Formats: sequence, structure tokens, C-alpha cells
Amino acid sequence: MATLGARLRHLRRERDCTLQEVSDGSGLTPSFLSRLERGIVNISVGNLRKSCLVLWCADHLFLYRGVGPPRYCRPGRRSPYRR
Repeated sequence: MATLGARLRHLRRERDCTLQEVSDGSGLTPSFLSRLERGIVNISVGNLRKSCLVLWCADHLFLYRGVGPPRYCRPGRRSPYRR
């Protein structure tokens, strides 16, 4: 499974954006973004959202690590929590 930074890099390149363009839109430095893409640093959820807004993607898709599309459950159809 690719790291979150690697997935961001893939998306950034797919969108044909430079580190500087993502930096300008998100407020994060290009050096931080580069280190993130290489897996050296972690990113907060707030900063992930800023980066995703610049790249026009949904931030929750970066947090999902399953196989296949994420499953959504309507509030009235959730099963009770079990240990």
C-alpha cells in the first residue's frame, strides 16, 4: 500500500501541478510537501484538507486504506457497536 505522501505525489503529478503551486494554494512550504511525498514527515488532517482542496480531491479518500471503494452507511442503518 502506498503511503499517504506517495498518493499525494501521484495525484499532484496526475493533475500536472508543481510543488510550488500546491504550496501557494495550501500555505504549506514546498520543502514540507516534498518531505511529505518522500515519507519523511506526517501531515495533520487540517493541512491534508488544504492540500486536497488545491488538488480538487476528497480528503477522506486519502484516509481510506481498504480494498475497493469505501462503504457508506446511513445513520438509521448502522449496526450497534459490539466488542
